[in-house]
Amino acid sequence: MTTDVYLNMLVQGRIRHRNACITANGWETDAYLSAITFPDDSDMSDPDADTRYFIADGSYLRRADKVVLDSLSKVFLAATKQSKKLDVLLQGQPIICAHFRVGFEPAEASLNRETLKPLYDSSTKSILLSIPLTK
Repeated sequence: MTTDVYLNMLVQGRIRHRNACITANGWETDAYLSAITFPDDSDMSDPDADTRYFIADGSYLRRADKVVLDSLSKVFLAATKQSKKLDVLLQGQPIICAHFRVGFEPAEASLNRETLKPLYDSSTKSILLSIPLTK
């Protein structure tokens, strides 16, 4: 496995607007810290080939025309994909509505250690993550 870690030095804790956006190694984000893990034999430019994400204080992460995270508020997200299983930890505002790219329709999914039936959008290959949980 290979993990790329990106630290956004433009995010300084008080100002949160466009000048805190970066493009690092093809990834666009406003997150303070991003970590993306891929198997060594995979295409590291393909967001669907990843196995793990960590996003600290970010509202979006994308590469080319593929949106990995899309949220109206800043969130902390840790997600692990294993075959058809998805495990997500998500924190931030009391109410969160975010879209997260999975690349496949999960057979099993959990959000903050609670099982959920994800709403999968096949056109964007993403699921809807919401807090409070909607089951």
